[in-house]
Amino acid sequence: MPILVSYDIDNDKLRLRVANKLLEYGFMRLQRSVFLGNPAAGLWNQLYRWMQEEVHPHFTEADNVLHLQMTELQMEAMFFVPAPPSAWTELTDPPNTLII
Repeated sequence: MPILVSYDIDNDKLRLRVANKLLEYGFMRLQRSVFLGNPAAGLWNQLYRWMQEEVHPHFTEADNVLHLQMTELQMEAMFFVPAPPSAWTELTDPPNTLII
């Protein structure tokens, strides 16, 4: 199930670490601090655990990370101005491969 991740992190180094880790796990950047990805459950658990252990201990009171599991209906209702990111269709309509 697709997961939307948004964060407010004041520390530049920590914010960059989170952004790079999300990209490493296949998330697509929608805005500077908003990412969308569709990781396998095991990968999401691994990423979430990394955030809990490596990121959260360095938070200030103003820092936070929001993650939201998205439904197909929510994905279809997303609206981009002027247009969605170029990789949007890969996330919303992934290619299917048949190997015989």
